[in-house]
Order: sequence, then C-alpha cells, then structure tokens
Amino acid sequence: MRVVGNKKLLYALLGIAIIATLSINIYYIYTIKSEADSYFSISSKIDRLKSADIVFDEHMSKTMNFFNYDKILEAQREFEKNLEEIESLFLESENREIFKELKEGYQSKKELLLRFASYNAIINNSIRYSSKVYNHIENDTFASEISNIYIEILHFGLGLDENKMDILEKIDSYKKEDEKSVSQNFLRHLEIIIKYHNALEENKKLSEDIALRSKIDNLSLIYYGQYNENITTLYMVFYFLFFMLALFVVLVSFLLYSRAKAEQELKQFKKAVEGSDNSVVLTNPEHKIVYVNEAFTKITGYTLEEVKGSSPRKIQSGQHTQGFYDEINTKIHKGYKWSGEFVNRTKSGELQYEKATIMPIYNDFGKIKNYLAIKLDITQDRNYQKKIEEQRNEIEKKHYIDDLTGRGNRHHLIRNLENNKKSVIIYININSFNDMKYFYGIDNTDEMIRSFSLYLGEIAAEIFVDRIYRIQGDEFCLEIINRVDVADDKATIIKIHNKLEAFIFWIDSQMVSLSLTIGVSSDRDVYFDNIKYNRYIQAEMAHRMARENKRSFWVFDKNSTTHKEYKHNMLISRKLKDAIEGDRIFAFFQPIYSTKTEKPSYYEALVRIADVDGSILSPAQFLDIAKKTSLYHDVTKSMLKHVFKTIIEEGISVSINLSSLDFEESSTIMFIKNFIKEYHAPQNLIFEIVESESIENFALIEEFISEVKEFGCKIAIDDFGSGYSSYARVARLNIDYIKIDGSLIHDIDTNEKSEAVVRSIITFAKSLDFKVVAEFVKDESIYKKIKELGIEYAQGFYLGKPQLLIE
Repeated sequence: MRVVGNKKLLYALLGIAIIATLSINIYYIYTIKSEADSYFSISSKIDRLKSADIVFDEHMSKTMNFFNYDKILEAQREFEKNLEEIESLFLESENREIFKELKEGYQSKKELLLRFASYNAIINNSIRYSSKVYNHIENDTFASEISNIYIEILHFGLGLDENKMDILEKIDSYKKEDEKSVSQNFLRHLEIIIKYHNALEENKKLSEDIALRSKIDNLSLIYYGQYNENITTLYMVFYFLFFMLALFVVLVSFLLYSRAKAEQELKQFKKAVEGSDNSVVLTNPEHKIVYVNEAFTKITGYTLEEVKGSSPRKIQSGQHTQGFYDEINTKIHKGYKWSGEFVNRTKSGELQYEKATIMPIYNDFGKIKNYLAIKLDITQDRNYQKKIEEQRNEIEKKHYIDDLTGRGNRHHLIRNLENNKKSVIIYININSFNDMKYFYGIDNTDEMIRSFSLYLGEIAAEIFVDRIYRIQGDEFCLEIINRVDVADDKATIIKIHNKLEAFIFWIDSQMVSLSLTIGVSSDRDVYFDNIKYNRYIQAEMAHRMARENKRSFWVFDKNSTTHKEYKHNMLISRKLKDAIEGDRIFAFFQPIYSTKTEKPSYYEALVRIADVDGSILSPAQFLDIAKKTSLYHDVTKSMLKHVFKTIIEEGISVSINLSSLDFEESSTIMFIKNFIKEYHAPQNLIFEIVESESIENFALIEEFISEVKEFGCKIAIDDFGSGYSSYARVARLNIDYIKIDGSLIHDIDTNEKSEAVVRSIITFAKSLDFKVVAEFVKDESIYKKIKELGIEYAQGFYLGKPQLLIE
C-alpha cells in the first residue's frame, strides 16, 4: 500500500518527461514556422488576386481605346491560378460560402470583360470608318455640319460627358435632311458609337457592383483571423508545455521528499489498524482475502490463516440477495467508495450486523491493487430497531403535512373524510393567484401563503373552524365538525368569507389584500346509489359554481342544476374503483418524433381506463375526480405497471407524467425507484414533470431528479410556458427536455406573439443545453414552422395519435 512511488521510477519518469517535453517543443517551433510560411504564401496569392482585379478595372475604364486583350488574358490566368491554389483552404471550412461568393463574382466579372472587349471592338471599328468618311466630307458645307457631331462624339473618348440625347436628336434630323448614302452610313456609325459607349458605361457599373475587391479583402481578413487563431493556439500550447515541465519537476521533487515521510506514516497506520476495535479486511483485485486484523478475528472467530486466500463469501449470512453484492462490486470496481450495512455470520453461526465502508486502493500506476473494508460491529444496535421503526413511522406522517405551511395536506383531508365524521368543508381559492406570483415573485407569494395559513389559525375559533388544510398552491380547505347548521346559515358563511378577506399582507411596503372565492359542502350526508358523496368534491364543485356565477361563495345543494354533474362524478368514482379491482387501467402511447430523422424517438405514456362495456375513458373524464379521492395513487400505480411491462417487452423509450400528488406519495416514488434499480436500461425512461403544478414541490422534485439521474433516466418539464414558475427555478433543475405547452404551439404558424414566446423559450433551452419538444403539432404548417425554429422533437395528431400497441 505504497503512497508514493519508487525513487528510481520517479527519476526515470522525470527524465522521460523532460525529453518528451523538449521534443514536443521543438516540434511546435517547427510547426509555428511552417504556419507562418504558409500564411505569407497564401497572403501573397491573395495580393495577386487584387493586382489582377486592378488590371481588370483599369482596362474596363478605357472606353473608345484599343483593348490589349492579351494582357487581360494573362491577368485572368494569374487570377484563376491563385484562386485554385487557395481554394482548398476554404472549401471545407465554415467560411466556404464567402469563398464561393468570390468565385462566383470572378466568373461574373470575367463575362463582363468579354462583353467589354466585344463592345469596345465595335466602337473602334465604327470610329475607324467614321474617320475615313470625315476626311472625305469635311470640305462639304452640309457634311461639315455633320462632321461637327463626329468631333463631339470623340470627346467621349477624352472623358468629356456630352449630352448624348441632344447629339442623337441632331443625327436624326441630319439623316432626314441629307439622304446621300455616304452621309447616312456616317451618321449610322456615329449612332453605333453612342449606343455601345452607353453599353460600356453600363458594363462598367455592373463590374463595380460585383465589388470583387471587397470580396478579396473579406477573404484576406478571414484567412488572417484563422492564421492568428492557429498561431495563438500554438504559442499557448508551447508555453503550457514549458509550464508543465516546471510543474512536473516540482511535483517529482515533492514526491521524492514525501516518500520517506509517507513510509513512516504507513508504519504508524499499520500499527493503528492492528490495534483498532473495528475489523479490517484487505482483499486483492480478485476479492481474495490477503489480510485481516485482530479485531476481525475477535468478532468473527476466524484467524488470518483460516480466511487467507478465501472469498469474503465465507462469512456471508445469506440474508442479502446477489443483486446487493453486485451493486457493491459495480461501485467499487468503478473506483467509488461504498458504505452500507452487512449481515454476516460468525464462525459459530451467529448473525453479525456490521456497518461497513469498502474502498479501492491504487498502485503507483493508478490501477486498483487492493480493496479495503473497515467494519463496525453494530449487532447490539439491533435491539434499538423498534425505536428506528417508530422514527420511520414519524417520517411517514410527514406524508400528510404540507411543507410550506405545516398544515394538513390533501391526503390528510381525504383520510379524515373517509372516517365519515359529520363535518362541513369550506373550499377556499385565492383569486388571481398566478398573477400575484408573476408580479410579486414566488418567494413573496410563498411567504404570503404562510402568513395566510397563520391568520387562519388565529381566527379558527372565531369562525368555528376545527381543522385547516392546504390542498395545493392557492387552495385551502377548512373543516367544521359537528356544526350541522353552518351550511344552512347564510349569515355565518358571509361572516366567514368577510373574515377571511380581512387578511392583509405587506410586500415591499405595498399592502396586498386577497380576493377569495369559496365553496361550501353540504352539512348532511348525501347519497347516490348508496354511495356517500365526498364532501371535498362537494365543496370544490360549489367553488366552481361560485366562479361560474361570479359569486363570492356557493353552498352545495343536491337539488341544484349541478346535481347531474355530481351524480356523474360519483359514477366515475365507482368506475375508477371497479377498474382498479379489475386491472383495467393501462396506457396508450403517442410517438414523439425527431424533426431531424422524422422518425419516432420515444413515446409518451397516457393513462386510459377500459370500462366494463368496452369503451375507453380518457384522462379528461376521470383524472381530476381521481385526484379528489384516495383512488388516485392506485390509478397511478396500475398505469405504471402496464407502462413498465410494455417498456420491457417492446424495448422502447417512454416518457411518464408525474404530478405534484405523485411526488407527495412516498409509496409511488418508491415503486418507481424499485423498478429503475431492477431495470437494465433505465436510459429508456423519461419522467415528465408538469410545470403548472408540480414545480411548487421544489425540494421533492430536486431529490427525485438527483436519484433517478444517477441511474441514467432523463427528465422533462411538461407544459412549459403555461404557468408562472420562474425560468431561474427551472434552470436549477438537472433536466434534459423542455416540452412547450400546446397553447403556444397550436397557432404558432399564424400568431406572431406565440412565435415570439416560443423563440424565447428555445433560446432559454439552448443556453442550458436542454432539448425542446413541441406539443399539439396538428398539421403540416405547424410542423414546418417548428422545424424552421430549430425545435428538435415534435408531438401531435399530425405525426401520430395515442394508441394501445406500438407499431
């Protein structure tokens, strides 16, 4: 178990490092020189491109002059030769488009040069002819007037821009006055000179518009940038290697100095191990025992001679599964420390409970040489297991407590209602709470919820309240027991409402008061087909009626127009219970397509219920009702069983939705974790967390994500953009996907505001390396739009509907 290496080995390593570093530095010096030579060579070629372009421009500026086409051809060959020699530098780089523009510009200019030569030749031919005619007719009086036009036209060649339209009008008038063939031919050639002179001017303007010189300059700047970047990198590596050499020398010197000290410390360590009360076991990489201390012999009864060369299986009790030992071996083989508890058996056959830590020990070359186990005997502590169980039960009770307020939660309320106590439930909802979260922030609104909960406790006796519950978010429930007159007493309900709205909260010196809508359950037992109505559902339904009728409160009435809805809810509750008992809860699977491959990447599991008549119930028909009863978690577990079975049989990747209620139910989370531990491909599992509700249970979510990500599962935030949770909170979560809510996608191809919001979400996701999924892709137009925006995945009826079997 040497901590530092052999002295000779250290000196050898130092010599090798020096030679290697010097060799590498010489190589980099040569590379830097080669890079510089290459740069000056390429720069010279780019300069030749500029020179050739100057020749092109100079010749095209010489109108009405003889054109030296041989010089142009030579400049073209020079240009094309240098262009070809530097082409390979840009074709495979990210700047190939700029080089392509230069090449296309040159081809355009080459065509203009050919055109210029043609036009100039025509002009010069006409000038030669006109010159001969001019000498013949200059003594004729009328012809003399015509010849004056010839003099004016020749000014074009001297750079004088005469009024060409006036000249053309003169020519036209002279053609009518003098009909002699000589004069007509003379005038026609003068018109040709003007026409093609105009064409040359236009040709020159087209050449200027190409801006070939500017494209060459851009190319030069880009190449200089590449060269500068390469040369900087080479210098940085060069200096880094020198620094590493110096650092390595210091390190080896330190190791040589530490070697003697480490050997002394090892001697002391061995002495401490021998005298330790903890048993110590040392094995080789093949898990054969090579050393045990005296404490091990004292506790187990086995001497070193009896266990040396044996496997630790010799003291196994049979209380652990093979999977337990496989998990330990996997972890320590990867170089991690394992800590946990063992149940082993002594030589005499007695069970021995140990708290152990197993860690790998490395040799000088970083390879695992031994495994060291340090174990504490905790057999006597087993007598205190009852106390530990009581503590565990206490933790389980927290399942019924709201973390933010300390009040009973939804589970607590449902459990109490199932005891069939005579009570009235008052359902409280804070109006415009999402707007408050948006304007005041989540931290301030959380503090307001805590203060409101305390306020409820202060006035509980005054308004006859026996129990206070926080259901979720901005929802509270008050339970009034054994006051049969409350629901029928309108004045009492008004008093309770007014007292609740008297609450005041201060945020940054700004007074915030609450507007509330409440629903009150019946104070009598109401039955439908001998099934007692859930008073929580009554109160929630009454709250909804209050909102629909724009009232501050509403009291449940079995004789009201909503009675059919209540009866329907009770029927659904019965169907839920029957479906759970009959194992008729399962999942449909909807494909989620990759927009790059345009093939399904994974599938989303969507819960369904098969009714006794063969019809299929969708979540919209039963899920909200299930959440208000104790059946919800049974529905979730039944659905998960079907999903997990399908994943194993089909070998597909599947995403599963989890709500805030799922995170609050420890048995559901444990069910998921147990499956992940046994499943051999957890990377096929994606858990979708609904932004609009689950994001409030931040601590629970972070803990869950941390645990499942260790196994390789992936995380998605569902319905993103539909709620008020802050980007900062989402950014804190270790997620993989963001699913943009369908309300933003369904009209993104026609609604600029939706597109703007989606663009901001995409930018946010890309900055954190999150993948983006678009929901509600209903047609080709929307699909094309999200592909244009760079969204990686798409889901919707246009791509595939939910189905029972995977095709």
